[in-house]
Amino acid sequence: MEFEEQQYPLSPQQLLLRDSKLRNTDYVYGAVIFTGQDTKVRQNSTDPLSKRSRIERKMDRIIYLLFFILFLLAFIGSIIFGVETKDDLKNGTMKRWYLRPDDSTDFFNPKDAPLAAIYHFLTAIMLFSYFIPISLYVSIEIIKALQSMFINRDIRMYYEEADKPADARTSNLNEELGQSKDLILLGATAVEDKLQNGVPDCIDKLAQAGIKIWVLTGDKMETEINIGFACSLLRQGMKQIIIGLDAPEIQALEKAGDKSSISKAVMSSDIAIAQFQYLDRLLLVHGHWCYRRIITMICYFLYKNIVFGFSLFFYEIYASFSGQPVYNDWFLSLYNVFFTSLQAIALGVFDQDVSARFCLKNVLFSWFRILSWMFSGFLSAVIIFFFCIKALEHQAFNSDGKVVGLEILGGTMYTCIVWVVNLQMAISISYFTLIQHAFIWGSIGIWYLFLVVYGAISPSFSTTAYKVFMEALAPAPSYWLWIRHEGQSDDVEYCKMVRQRSLRPTTVGHSARLVAKRAVRKMHEQDMSDHRG
Repeated sequence: MEFEEQQYPLSPQQLLLRDSKLRNTDYVYGAVIFTGQDTKVRQNSTDPLSKRSRIERKMDRIIYLLFFILFLLAFIGSIIFGVETKDDLKNGTMKRWYLRPDDSTDFFNPKDAPLAAIYHFLTAIMLFSYFIPISLYVSIEIIKALQSMFINRDIRMYYEEADKPADARTSNLNEELGQSKDLILLGATAVEDKLQNGVPDCIDKLAQAGIKIWVLTGDKMETEINIGFACSLLRQGMKQIIIGLDAPEIQALEKAGDKSSISKAVMSSDIAIAQFQYLDRLLLVHGHWCYRRIITMICYFLYKNIVFGFSLFFYEIYASFSGQPVYNDWFLSLYNVFFTSLQAIALGVFDQDVSARFCLKNVLFSWFRILSWMFSGFLSAVIIFFFCIKALEHQAFNSDGKVVGLEILGGTMYTCIVWVVNLQMAISISYFTLIQHAFIWGSIGIWYLFLVVYGAISPSFSTTAYKVFMEALAPAPSYWLWIRHEGQSDDVEYCKMVRQRSLRPTTVGHSARLVAKRAVRKMHEQDMSDHRG
């Protein structure tokens, strides 16, 4: 090193390792040295563990199930298609003349039916890929990031004296907090001897929720027992278990006032809070809200994709597995982008309603609930498809005598699906906000606007959607009658439910409000009974 025109050799005696403390001097001149992977710090470091919640792991199994359904439907369709193709041309007679088997080289060639079946299998894989909710993972990451932002900005977990808000350093485990009875993935460390405000009440709430609480301390037994009684953790007749912990990390944290150790613990944590009393709100409020929002959003994603996927499959059956989709190409591309995605994200961020005891039982994301949503999607697809097929079959669609073609059938079915999946979302929401209203009804409005704008573009681009709404669907009263029958949008009880969940002044859920009303009514009746007595 050169200093004032003189060179000084550097040796290990002049090397200061990271976290070294320099004393007995006002200042030093130094240079930062980095030797890459050969440093002791890098050699001893390990890659961070990938933390995944139980819901994410179960979601992987759900995706495997959907892939199985996808391949099963494609396999069944290709077998049937191969058999039908083999019999398409016999003695110069064409069974499915509209597929032109006499002029086909590959896909519909009766002379090479096995190859045609393989081609159909690949086509069906692409066509039925809507069973797989690819955008689900992206939506979950967005929702978890927004949930963490709400945790960080919760004023009830802000410690004003130290200017310390809650700090959710990772969003991977938000929903795990809502299953706190079986939580392991959690640590709470108190460094000072003075008991913080609200600790006894917080511990009592956590204990009622079924959370097992352990005290880790380096104090002598008498002090530990006194603290246990002071914070309502211990009661008369309880036994205490004393475990000695001599790890360097524990010893470092036991040093009163060692702020660097505390900072390291915060940096290593998933969520940091300034006061112990905030733990009950973190687990029992944000935890079960995040838990319910995530699983309801996942179930809704499965529902809407099952509805859409099976409507494609049923038309494949109706069209002899020809590989012809019932919907326009852009209808297929935008289903999960504009018409059914934003409202799912809004539900995952804003919805509120579930008591802690339901979260603790882990009943919200059971396989029974998952399969129930999927079966509901299957039934919705059955009703929409066969109702539209039978309602539009063998009759004039409007006063001009126009009969229904593929473009009208596809537009009608797609409209029914957009209405049904959005109304299903509205039914699933327990706490409406203006954002959720805007996303649900706005998605339906965007669909109609898209039909008008897209249908006005040249037919070379809009293909089967060219003026299908303005010239075919909109002028036909029967179209609106069928949509009314499928959507039931102006049902009195449905509108009443949406209004009640939208206008209530509290931030608790609909069921909680009903419970509170019953409790008040019961107290009033009891007071009247005592008064008569």
